[in-house]
Amino acid sequence: MEQNGSTPSRFQRLVRKGCLPLATAAVFLPFVALFALYIQAKRLPTDAPLARMYRAEADIAVLAYAVEVYKDRYGMYPPAGVDGLRIAAQSLSEVASYFGGAPPTDPWDNPYHYIPHTQYTDPKSEALRGPTGFFAPDTFQLYSLGADSDTGVQNPRALRDNITSWDTHRSWRDVYRALTQQYVQQRKQ
Repeated sequence: MEQNGSTPSRFQRLVRKGCLPLATAAVFLPFVALFALYIQAKRLPTDAPLARMYRAEADIAVLAYAVEVYKDRYGMYPPAGVDGLRIAAQSLSEVASYFGGAPPTDPWDNPYHYIPHTQYTDPKSEALRGPTGFFAPDTFQLYSLGADSDTGVQNPRALRDNITSWDTHRSWRDVYRALTQQYVQQRKQ
């Protein structure tokens, strides 16, 4: 107890224990990190590979959300392809206008690829496979062809730059960091 009879506040206990610098850092460090990202984003030209990648990631996140909302509402995924994405986007846009009813193209001006798991084995399907089978086997695949505009169906190396809805590790980011370094070097020349 304090001499005046009151208990010390949490802040006072932290100061006494020498934890104030740690508490201050824990509070302000996230803000500093966000500010640094903001500055970096402002410095990145909109046509840089990394900037395009971030736009594709954002589009895919919203489109995947639209597909999930459609499934929750109707009990099944929309049909494959751009038409399925259009239906999902229109369904989502009944609540708020995300894309004006039509799905966007990716930052390289290609359509996003969408395939529900029930259509992976269709003859014209562009569903992607890994060494152990289809990616996202129980849901759907939603992806951008990326900078090389190649699905990777015939050439697995072309998968490296595909931006996908199922890869939580975002393994394509290293590819775009390298492409952005090349881009910056070329612009300096």
